[in-house]
Amino acid sequence: MNSEKSNNLKQFKFRLLNSKLFNDSFWAIFGNFAGKGLSLLAGIFIAKILGKDIFGEFSIIKGTVISFSMLSTFGLGYSSTKFISEQITDKSSLVTDTIKSVLTITFLFSSIIGAIIYKFSNDIALALLNAPQLNIILKIVSLWIIFNALTTSQIGILSGLGKFRSLAKINILVGFFLFCLSIFLTYFFRLFGAVYALLISQIINFILNSFSIQKSIQGFPKSSKRNLELNFKILKFSIPVTLQELLYGFSTWLTSIIFVQYLDYGQLGLYNAAIQISSIILYIPGILRNVILNHFSKTNSNKSYQILLFKRVIFFNLVVTMIPVLFVIIFGQKITEFYGTSYQGLEILLILSSITTIFASIGNVLTQYYLSIGKNWTIFFFRAYRDIIGLLTFLLIVNYFSLENATKTLLILNLIFQSTFVLLLMINIKKYNCE
Repeated sequence: MNSEKSNNLKQFKFRLLNSKLFNDSFWAIFGNFAGKGLSLLAGIFIAKILGKDIFGEFSIIKGTVISFSMLSTFGLGYSSTKFISEQITDKSSLVTDTIKSVLTITFLFSSIIGAIIYKFSNDIALALLNAPQLNIILKIVSLWIIFNALTTSQIGILSGLGKFRSLAKINILVGFFLFCLSIFLTYFFRLFGAVYALLISQIINFILNSFSIQKSIQGFPKSSKRNLELNFKILKFSIPVTLQELLYGFSTWLTSIIFVQYLDYGQLGLYNAAIQISSIILYIPGILRNVILNHFSKTNSNKSYQILLFKRVIFFNLVVTMIPVLFVIIFGQKITEFYGTSYQGLEILLILSSITTIFASIGNVLTQYYLSIGKNWTIFFFRAYRDIIGLLTFLLIVNYFSLENATKTLLILNLIFQSTFVLLLMINIKKYNCE
Protein backbone atom coordinates (compact mmCIF):
# COMPACT_ATOMS: atom_id res chain seq x y z
CA MET A 1 0.00 0.00 0.00
CA ASN A 2 2.82 2.38 0.95
CA SER A 3 4.75 1.52 -2.22
CA GLU A 4 1.65 2.27 -4.32
CA LYS A 5 1.27 5.68 -2.66
CA SER A 6 4.97 6.32 -3.20
CA ASN A 7 4.67 5.46 -6.91
CA ASN A 8 1.61 7.70 -7.29
CA LEU A 9 3.48 10.53 -5.61
CA LYS A 10 6.47 10.06 -7.91
CA GLN A 11 4.21 10.03 -10.98
CA PHE A 12 2.47 13.20 -9.82
CA LYS A 13 5.84 14.88 -9.19
CA PHE A 14 7.08 13.80 -12.63
CA ARG A 15 3.96 15.14 -14.39
CA LEU A 16 4.16 18.39 -12.44
CA LEU A 17 7.83 19.03 -13.19
CA ASN A 18 7.30 18.25 -16.87
CA SER A 19 4.19 20.41 -17.16
CA LYS A 20 4.77 23.43 -19.41
CA LEU A 21 2.09 25.38 -17.52
CA PHE A 22 3.73 24.61 -14.17
CA ASN A 23 7.22 25.56 -15.36
CA ASP A 24 6.03 28.78 -17.01
CA SER A 25 4.02 29.68 -13.91
CA PHE A 26 6.93 28.91 -11.60
CA TRP A 27 9.34 31.20 -13.44
CA ALA A 28 6.73 33.95 -13.76
CA ILE A 29 6.00 33.79 -10.03
CA PHE A 30 9.63 33.47 -8.95
CA GLY A 31 10.89 36.31 -11.13
CA ASN A 32 8.12 38.70 -10.24
CA PHE A 33 8.13 37.81 -6.56
CA ALA A 34 11.83 38.56 -6.31
CA GLY A 35 11.97 41.44 -8.80
CA LYS A 36 8.64 43.19 -8.60
CA GLY A 37 8.41 42.40 -4.92
CA LEU A 38 11.50 44.57 -4.45
CA SER A 39 9.81 47.26 -6.55
CA LEU A 40 6.73 47.26 -4.35
CA LEU A 41 8.88 47.26 -1.22
CA ALA A 42 10.67 50.28 -2.66
CA GLY A 43 7.25 51.91 -3.09
CA ILE A 44 6.51 51.41 0.61
CA PHE A 45 9.84 53.00 1.57
CA ILE A 46 9.13 55.91 -0.80
CA ALA A 47 5.76 56.41 0.92
CA LYS A 48 7.46 56.39 4.32
CA ILE A 49 10.21 58.84 3.28
CA LEU A 50 7.92 61.29 1.45
CA GLY A 51 4.90 61.26 3.78
CA LYS A 52 1.30 61.01 2.60
CA ASP A 53 1.03 64.47 0.95
CA ILE A 54 4.13 64.28 -1.26
CA PHE A 55 3.47 60.56 -1.81
CA GLY A 56 0.08 61.63 -3.14
CA GLU A 57 1.89 63.81 -5.71
CA PHE A 58 4.20 60.91 -6.58
CA SER A 59 1.18 58.60 -6.96
CA ILE A 60 -0.59 60.89 -9.40
CA ILE A 61 2.62 61.23 -11.46
CA LYS A 62 2.99 57.44 -11.55
CA GLY A 63 -0.69 57.08 -12.41
CA THR A 64 -0.24 59.54 -15.27
CA VAL A 65 2.56 57.41 -16.72
CA ILE A 66 0.56 54.18 -16.44
CA SER A 67 -2.57 55.72 -17.96
CA PHE A 68 -0.82 57.27 -20.97
CA SER A 69 1.37 54.18 -21.44
CA MET A 70 -1.78 52.06 -21.71
CA LEU A 71 -2.97 54.34 -24.49
CA SER A 72 0.37 54.34 -26.31
CA THR A 73 0.82 50.53 -26.25
CA PHE A 74 -2.50 50.23 -28.11
CA GLY A 75 -3.18 46.93 -26.30
CA LEU A 76 -0.26 45.35 -28.15
CA GLY A 77 1.16 43.66 -25.07
CA TYR A 78 -1.74 41.20 -24.92
CA SER A 79 -2.12 41.06 -28.70
CA SER A 80 1.52 40.09 -29.22
CA THR A 81 1.23 37.32 -26.61
CA LYS A 82 -1.83 35.85 -28.33
CA PHE A 83 -0.55 36.10 -31.92
CA ILE A 84 2.99 34.90 -31.22
CA SER A 85 1.69 32.00 -29.09
CA GLU A 86 -0.33 30.82 -32.10
CA GLN A 87 2.45 31.48 -34.67
CA ILE A 88 5.45 30.06 -32.82
CA THR A 89 4.70 26.38 -33.55
CA ASP A 90 5.22 26.95 -37.31
CA LYS A 91 8.53 28.83 -36.86
CA SER A 92 7.34 31.15 -39.62
CA SER A 93 8.47 34.67 -40.46
CA LEU A 94 5.14 35.88 -39.03
CA VAL A 95 6.76 35.80 -35.58
CA THR A 96 9.45 38.34 -36.52
CA ASP A 97 6.91 40.34 -38.53
CA THR A 98 4.62 40.53 -35.50
CA ILE A 99 7.47 41.64 -33.21
CA LYS A 100 8.55 44.34 -35.66
CA SER A 101 4.97 45.61 -36.11
CA VAL A 102 4.24 45.66 -32.38
CA LEU A 103 7.39 47.58 -31.42
CA THR A 104 7.08 50.05 -34.31
CA ILE A 105 3.46 50.91 -33.53
CA THR A 106 4.21 51.18 -29.81
CA PHE A 107 7.15 53.52 -30.40
CA LEU A 108 5.16 55.78 -32.74
CA PHE A 109 2.16 56.10 -30.43
CA SER A 110 4.22 56.53 -27.25
CA SER A 111 6.45 59.17 -28.90
CA ILE A 112 3.43 61.21 -29.96
CA ILE A 113 1.88 61.01 -26.49
CA GLY A 114 5.22 61.75 -24.81
CA ALA A 115 5.64 64.85 -27.00
CA ILE A 116 2.12 66.04 -26.07
CA ILE A 117 2.84 65.60 -22.34
CA TYR A 118 6.14 67.49 -22.70
CA LYS A 119 4.55 70.34 -24.66
CA PHE A 120 1.58 70.83 -22.33
CA SER A 121 3.25 69.86 -19.03
CA ASN A 122 2.62 73.28 -17.52
CA ASP A 123 -1.09 73.24 -18.41
CA ILE A 124 -1.54 69.68 -17.10
CA ALA A 125 0.24 70.48 -13.82
CA LEU A 126 -1.76 73.67 -13.27
CA ALA A 127 -5.25 72.86 -14.56
CA LEU A 128 -5.59 69.11 -13.95
CA LEU A 129 -3.19 68.22 -11.16
CA ASN A 130 -3.63 71.51 -9.29
CA ALA A 131 0.11 71.39 -8.59
CA PRO A 132 2.20 73.79 -10.75
CA GLN A 133 5.37 72.56 -9.01
CA LEU A 134 5.01 69.25 -10.90
CA ASN A 135 5.68 70.95 -14.27
CA ILE A 136 9.35 69.88 -14.53
CA ILE A 137 8.60 66.36 -13.31
CA LEU A 138 5.97 65.96 -16.05
CA LYS A 139 8.64 66.77 -18.64
CA ILE A 140 10.75 63.92 -17.23
CA VAL A 141 7.66 61.71 -17.29
CA SER A 142 7.22 62.29 -21.04
CA LEU A 143 10.39 60.24 -21.65
CA TRP A 144 9.40 57.65 -19.06
CA ILE A 145 6.11 57.05 -20.94
CA ILE A 146 7.97 55.97 -24.09
CA PHE A 147 10.16 53.42 -22.28
CA ASN A 148 7.26 52.18 -20.15
CA ALA A 149 5.14 51.56 -23.26
CA LEU A 150 7.96 49.77 -25.10
CA THR A 151 8.71 47.61 -22.06
CA THR A 152 5.03 46.60 -21.79
CA SER A 153 4.99 45.45 -25.43
CA GLN A 154 8.32 43.65 -24.97
CA ILE A 155 6.91 41.68 -22.04
CA GLY A 156 3.97 40.63 -24.24
CA ILE A 157 6.41 39.49 -26.96
CA LEU A 158 8.60 37.49 -24.57
CA SER A 159 5.47 35.92 -23.05
CA GLY A 160 4.27 34.87 -26.50
CA LEU A 161 7.69 33.32 -27.13
CA GLY A 162 7.35 31.45 -23.84
CA LYS A 163 10.51 33.03 -22.40
CA PHE A 164 9.23 33.25 -18.84
CA ARG A 165 12.58 32.17 -17.39
CA SER A 166 14.32 35.07 -19.16
CA LEU A 167 11.63 37.45 -17.94
CA ALA A 168 12.18 36.18 -14.39
CA LYS A 169 15.90 36.98 -14.52
CA ILE A 170 15.25 40.42 -15.99
CA ASN A 171 12.62 41.22 -13.35
CA ILE A 172 15.02 40.29 -10.55
CA LEU A 173 17.77 42.55 -11.94
CA VAL A 174 15.42 45.48 -12.57
CA GLY A 175 13.79 45.06 -9.15
CA PHE A 176 17.21 45.17 -7.49
CA PHE A 177 18.21 48.34 -9.38
CA LEU A 178 14.88 50.01 -8.62
CA PHE A 179 15.01 49.12 -4.92
CA CYS A 180 18.53 50.52 -4.48
CA LEU A 181 17.99 53.60 -6.65
CA SER A 182 14.60 54.45 -5.08
CA ILE A 183 15.85 54.43 -1.50
CA PHE A 184 19.08 56.31 -2.30
CA LEU A 185 17.66 58.94 -4.68
CA THR A 186 14.41 59.51 -2.75
CA TYR A 187 16.30 60.00 0.51
CA PHE A 188 18.58 62.66 -0.98
CA PHE A 189 16.39 64.24 -3.69
CA ARG A 190 12.85 63.55 -2.41
CA LEU A 191 10.18 63.54 -5.16
CA PHE A 192 12.62 64.18 -8.02
CA GLY A 193 14.77 61.30 -6.81
CA ALA A 194 11.82 58.89 -6.75
CA VAL A 195 10.88 59.82 -10.33
CA TYR A 196 14.45 59.54 -11.63
CA ALA A 197 14.80 56.12 -9.98
CA LEU A 198 11.76 54.86 -11.89
CA LEU A 199 12.97 56.34 -15.19
CA ILE A 200 16.47 54.84 -14.93
CA SER A 201 15.08 51.43 -13.96
CA GLN A 202 12.65 51.54 -16.90
CA ILE A 203 15.49 52.21 -19.35
CA ILE A 204 17.49 49.30 -17.88
CA ASN A 205 14.41 47.08 -18.26
CA PHE A 206 14.02 48.09 -21.92
CA ILE A 207 17.68 47.31 -22.73
CA LEU A 208 17.58 43.88 -21.05
CA ASN A 209 14.29 42.98 -22.78
CA SER A 210 15.74 44.00 -26.16
CA PHE A 211 18.73 41.67 -25.74
CA SER A 212 16.45 38.81 -24.67
CA ILE A 213 14.11 39.23 -27.67
CA GLN A 214 16.99 39.31 -30.16
CA LYS A 215 18.47 36.17 -28.65
CA SER A 216 15.10 34.38 -28.67
CA ILE A 217 14.30 34.96 -32.37
CA GLN A 218 17.67 33.98 -33.85
CA GLY A 219 16.23 30.73 -35.25
CA PHE A 220 13.22 32.38 -36.91
CA PRO A 221 13.22 33.46 -40.57
CA LYS A 222 12.93 37.17 -41.31
CA SER A 223 10.63 38.63 -43.92
CA SER A 224 11.91 41.43 -46.13
CA LYS A 225 8.39 42.56 -47.07
CA ARG A 226 6.08 44.74 -45.01
CA ASN A 227 3.12 42.60 -43.96
CA LEU A 228 0.25 45.09 -44.13
CA GLU A 229 -2.36 42.36 -43.75
CA LEU A 230 -0.77 41.25 -40.47
CA ASN A 231 -0.57 44.85 -39.25
CA PHE A 232 -4.28 45.31 -39.95
CA LYS A 233 -5.14 42.02 -38.22
CA ILE A 234 -3.14 42.94 -35.11
CA LEU A 235 -4.66 46.42 -34.93
CA LYS A 236 -8.17 45.05 -35.42
CA PHE A 237 -7.69 42.64 -32.51
CA SER A 238 -6.01 45.34 -30.41
CA ILE A 239 -8.66 48.06 -30.69
CA PRO A 240 -11.06 46.66 -28.04
CA VAL A 241 -8.07 45.66 -25.87
CA THR A 242 -6.76 49.22 -26.15
CA LEU A 243 -10.14 50.63 -25.18
CA GLN A 244 -10.21 48.32 -22.15
CA GLU A 245 -6.77 49.38 -20.96
CA LEU A 246 -7.49 53.01 -21.79
CA LEU A 247 -10.77 52.90 -19.88
CA TYR A 248 -9.15 51.39 -16.81
CA GLY A 249 -6.10 53.65 -16.96
CA PHE A 250 -8.00 56.88 -17.36
CA SER A 251 -10.69 55.98 -14.82
CA THR A 252 -7.86 55.38 -12.34
CA TRP A 253 -6.19 58.65 -13.33
CA LEU A 254 -9.47 60.59 -13.19
CA THR A 255 -10.06 59.17 -9.72
CA SER A 256 -6.81 60.86 -8.68
CA ILE A 257 -7.96 64.09 -10.34
CA ILE A 258 -11.23 63.96 -8.34
CA PHE A 259 -9.19 63.63 -5.13
CA VAL A 260 -7.08 66.63 -6.12
CA GLN A 261 -9.99 68.84 -7.23
CA TYR A 262 -12.56 67.98 -4.53
CA LEU A 263 -10.49 66.60 -1.64
CA ASP A 264 -6.72 66.76 -0.99
CA TYR A 265 -3.41 65.02 -1.65
CA GLY A 266 -3.47 63.52 1.86
CA GLN A 267 -6.56 61.41 1.12
CA LEU A 268 -5.07 60.49 -2.26
CA GLY A 269 -1.95 59.31 -0.44
CA LEU A 270 -4.07 57.14 1.89
CA TYR A 271 -5.97 55.68 -1.07
CA ASN A 272 -2.79 54.83 -2.96
CA ALA A 273 -1.21 53.28 0.14
CA ALA A 274 -4.23 50.94 0.36
CA ILE A 275 -4.09 50.20 -3.37
CA GLN A 276 -0.36 49.53 -3.07
CA ILE A 277 -1.04 46.67 -0.65
CA SER A 278 -3.71 45.24 -2.97
CA SER A 279 -1.13 45.37 -5.78
CA ILE A 280 1.16 43.19 -3.67
CA ILE A 281 -1.68 40.70 -3.08
CA LEU A 282 -2.52 40.58 -6.78
CA TYR A 283 1.06 40.06 -7.84
CA ILE A 284 0.88 36.32 -8.41
CA PRO A 285 -2.51 36.46 -10.22
CA GLY A 286 -1.30 39.52 -12.13
CA ILE A 287 2.02 38.12 -13.27
CA LEU A 288 0.34 34.93 -14.47
CA ARG A 289 -1.91 36.81 -16.91
CA ASN A 290 0.47 36.40 -19.83
CA VAL A 291 1.15 32.75 -18.90
CA ILE A 292 -2.60 32.08 -18.77
CA LEU A 293 -3.26 33.88 -22.08
CA ASN A 294 -0.39 31.96 -23.70
CA HIS A 295 -1.83 28.57 -22.66
CA PHE A 296 -5.49 29.47 -23.28
CA SER A 297 -4.58 30.60 -26.82
CA LYS A 298 -2.76 27.32 -27.51
CA THR A 299 -5.79 25.23 -26.42
CA ASN A 300 -8.47 26.99 -28.51
CA SER A 301 -8.87 23.85 -30.64
CA ASN A 302 -9.48 21.65 -27.57
CA LYS A 303 -12.45 23.18 -25.76
CA SER A 304 -12.86 20.46 -23.11
CA TYR A 305 -9.21 20.77 -22.02
CA GLN A 306 -9.47 24.56 -22.13
CA ILE A 307 -12.42 24.48 -19.71
CA LEU A 308 -10.51 22.10 -17.40
CA LEU A 309 -7.50 24.43 -17.53
CA PHE A 310 -9.79 27.37 -16.80
CA LYS A 311 -11.17 25.73 -13.64
CA ARG A 312 -7.69 24.82 -12.38
CA VAL A 313 -6.39 28.35 -12.86
CA ILE A 314 -9.43 29.86 -11.10
CA PHE A 315 -8.87 27.57 -8.10
CA PHE A 316 -5.14 28.36 -7.98
CA ASN A 317 -5.76 32.11 -8.16
CA LEU A 318 -8.29 31.94 -5.33
CA VAL A 319 -5.86 30.08 -3.08
CA VAL A 320 -2.88 32.40 -3.69
CA THR A 321 -5.10 35.46 -3.17
CA MET A 322 -6.89 34.33 -0.01
CA ILE A 323 -3.68 33.67 1.93
CA PRO A 324 -2.29 37.26 1.76
CA VAL A 325 -5.82 38.69 2.23
CA LEU A 326 -6.09 36.87 5.56
CA PHE A 327 -2.60 38.12 6.45
CA VAL A 328 -3.65 41.75 5.84
CA ILE A 329 -6.87 41.33 7.85
CA ILE A 330 -4.95 39.86 10.81
CA PHE A 331 -1.92 42.20 10.71
CA GLY A 332 -3.56 45.34 9.28
CA GLN A 333 -2.74 47.40 12.36
CA LYS A 334 0.95 46.45 12.25
CA ILE A 335 1.15 47.33 8.54
CA THR A 336 -0.45 50.72 9.28
CA GLU A 337 2.08 51.41 12.04
CA PHE A 338 4.92 50.70 9.61
CA TYR A 339 3.70 53.45 7.26
CA GLY A 340 3.95 56.04 10.03
CA THR A 341 1.75 58.43 12.02
CA SER A 342 0.56 60.42 8.98
CA TYR A 343 -1.38 57.37 7.72
CA GLN A 344 -4.03 57.25 10.47
CA GLY A 345 -7.18 55.34 9.46
CA LEU A 346 -5.31 53.20 6.94
CA GLU A 347 -6.16 49.83 8.57
CA ILE A 348 -9.83 49.65 7.48
CA LEU A 349 -8.81 50.85 4.00
CA LEU A 350 -6.30 48.00 3.74
CA ILE A 351 -8.97 45.46 4.67
CA LEU A 352 -11.48 46.78 2.11
CA SER A 353 -8.85 46.95 -0.61
CA SER A 354 -7.57 43.43 0.12
CA ILE A 355 -11.07 41.87 0.03
CA THR A 356 -11.64 43.45 -3.39
CA THR A 357 -8.56 41.62 -4.69
CA ILE A 358 -10.38 38.27 -4.36
CA PHE A 359 -12.81 39.33 -7.09
CA ALA A 360 -10.06 41.07 -9.08
CA SER A 361 -8.05 37.83 -9.08
CA ILE A 362 -10.97 35.88 -10.57
CA GLY A 363 -11.57 38.73 -13.02
CA ASN A 364 -7.97 38.43 -14.29
CA VAL A 365 -8.51 34.79 -15.30
CA LEU A 366 -11.88 35.52 -16.90
CA THR A 367 -10.40 38.40 -18.90
CA GLN A 368 -7.59 36.24 -20.31
CA TYR A 369 -10.08 33.52 -21.22
CA TYR A 370 -12.28 36.00 -23.09
CA LEU A 371 -9.23 37.41 -24.93
CA SER A 372 -8.09 33.91 -25.96
CA ILE A 373 -11.47 33.14 -27.57
CA GLY A 374 -11.70 36.53 -29.28
CA LYS A 375 -14.45 38.02 -27.09
CA ASN A 376 -12.61 41.33 -26.77
CA TRP A 377 -15.64 43.56 -27.19
CA THR A 378 -17.60 41.67 -24.54
CA ILE A 379 -14.86 42.37 -22.01
CA PHE A 380 -14.79 46.01 -23.05
CA PHE A 381 -18.52 46.57 -22.46
CA PHE A 382 -18.44 44.89 -19.05
CA ARG A 383 -15.37 46.90 -18.06
CA ALA A 384 -17.08 50.07 -19.25
CA TYR A 385 -19.92 49.34 -16.85
CA ARG A 386 -17.51 48.72 -13.98
CA ASP A 387 -15.20 51.69 -14.51
CA ILE A 388 -17.48 54.43 -15.87
CA ILE A 389 -20.48 53.84 -13.61
CA GLY A 390 -18.20 53.35 -10.60
CA LEU A 391 -16.34 56.59 -11.31
CA LEU A 392 -19.53 58.60 -11.90
CA THR A 393 -21.04 57.26 -8.68
CA PHE A 394 -17.96 58.36 -6.71
CA LEU A 395 -18.00 61.79 -8.39
CA LEU A 396 -21.67 62.31 -7.50
CA ILE A 397 -21.06 61.31 -3.89
CA VAL A 398 -18.08 63.65 -3.32
CA ASN A 399 -19.85 66.46 -5.19
CA TYR A 400 -23.12 66.38 -3.24
CA PHE A 401 -22.06 65.08 0.17
CA SER A 402 -19.44 66.34 2.59
CA LEU A 403 -17.33 63.28 3.28
CA GLU A 404 -14.59 63.13 5.89
CA ASN A 405 -13.47 59.77 4.59
CA ALA A 406 -14.10 59.70 0.85
CA THR A 407 -11.32 57.13 0.50
CA LYS A 408 -13.34 54.54 2.43
CA THR A 409 -16.40 55.26 0.26
CA LEU A 410 -14.40 54.78 -2.93
CA LEU A 411 -12.98 51.45 -1.76
CA ILE A 412 -16.49 50.21 -0.89
CA LEU A 413 -17.63 51.20 -4.39
CA ASN A 414 -14.62 49.37 -5.87
CA LEU A 415 -15.66 46.21 -4.02
CA ILE A 416 -19.28 46.44 -5.21
CA PHE A 417 -18.48 47.09 -8.88
CA GLN A 418 -15.60 44.59 -9.07
CA SER A 419 -17.77 41.77 -7.68
CA THR A 420 -20.60 42.68 -10.08
CA PHE A 421 -18.13 42.68 -13.00
CA VAL A 422 -17.02 39.12 -12.14
CA LEU A 423 -20.63 37.96 -11.77
CA LEU A 424 -21.55 39.30 -15.23
CA LEU A 425 -18.53 37.59 -16.82
CA MET A 426 -19.36 34.27 -15.15
CA ILE A 427 -22.97 34.38 -16.34
CA ASN A 428 -21.90 35.19 -19.89
CA ILE A 429 -19.19 32.50 -19.97
CA LYS A 430 -21.70 29.82 -18.96
CA LYS A 431 -23.87 30.84 -21.91
CA TYR A 432 -20.87 30.60 -24.25
CA ASN A 433 -19.84 27.13 -23.02
CA CYS A 434 -23.41 25.86 -23.37
CA GLU A 435 -23.59 26.85 -27.05
